[in-house]
Amino acid sequence: MRTRLTVFDIEGYAAMHAFPTCFTCGPDRASGDGLRIFPAQVPGRPELVVSPWRPDRSFVDDDDRIRDELVWAALDCPSWLVWMVLDPSEYWPCSAS
Repeated sequence: MRTRLTVFDIEGYAAMHAFPTCFTCGPDRASGDGLRIFPAQVPGRPELVVSPWRPDRSFVDDDDRIRDELVWAALDCPSWLVWMVLDPSEYWPCSAS
């Protein structure tokens, strides 16, 4: 069964984001200045997190492939939401005390 994410609350996402200028998932980055990958839970499937992404052409190398370091960033950074979904008590918002 395919589920389509139809609505994304960018304002809500931006308001709760600890690092809004993060290169990978920061909502304050412009297209081409960051990857702009925004993870979200799938409506009706709270255990499922998706991160749709359409890479900017500036991230493509001479062979028309996404550079390796950007693929790793795309896989790594948005995974924080998966950890929050699995066990919110373990979420650490990366703030110093």
